[in-house]
Amino acid sequence: MNRACDTQNNHHPSFSQAHCANSSRMPLFGQILAALYQDDIVDEDDIRRWHARPASKGEGWKPSPETEGIMKCWLIGSHMIKQFDEQESDEDDDTGSE
Repeated sequence: MNRACDTQNNHHPSFSQAHCANSSRMPLFGQILAALYQDDIVDEDDIRRWHARPASKGEGWKPSPETEGIMKCWLIGSHMIKQFDEQESDEDDDTGSE
């Protein structure tokens, strides 16, 4: 099971998200996620599935510092999803102009 972006458990954030949300290293979450992606440890579909899960957004969690950190990690992931979408759009534009 890919624990870095655990998409099997819909009731809890991923291992890396939960760890970063409770750590002084939370600002590194985007870099960690990007490194996992660039090193082919997780792929785009894994990240999209993680990002779409309600628990990854902090839904269903009581307000707390941990929930706030989880939501910040999710927001960081949103930037990566936006980059994926922009790359797909650019690729579609490139193939359409040939």
